[in-house]
Amino acid sequence: MPLHYLRKSSDMLHWLKQILLHKTTPRSGGDCKQRPSASSKDSRRDSFGFSAELFEVRNDVIAHLTDCGFDWLTHYSSVDPAHDVFGIEVCGIRDHDDAEKILEILVGMFPDWHPGCLCYKDYGVEPGFKVRVSRDRDRPYESWETAE
Repeated sequence: MPLHYLRKSSDMLHWLKQILLHKTTPRSGGDCKQRPSASSKDSRRDSFGFSAELFEVRNDVIAHLTDCGFDWLTHYSSVDPAHDVFGIEVCGIRDHDDAEKILEILVGMFPDWHPGCLCYKDYGVEPGFKVRVSRDRDRPYESWETAE
């Protein structure tokens, strides 16, 4: 992307500043429970937001799930950051009981976050159950429904 375009977009500049600040700020103690609370979230949150720190959270979640006996590609297919709501979702969970346990684990890791969906997806690349926790709630107009 040309640099002159970045100067015109205040949102892009904000995003780049956040990445640079994240890269130059020393990491804290590594306890994933010490993430910012919802009250500290910037009110300018948008659907195209990006939080680089969610990739560190993702790694913590994968390690904790492994410690709890849930292995990648055996019990679930992916752990993905949900940047728009500052959250984490685990997708492609084959068993409903495993999905409930994984949701309990996520709620235990992030007690100040909102437990999100536990739903079944029977289409796409990662069919199976999906669970999500997030620091921020979805805005009403961001909740998608399928038309019938």
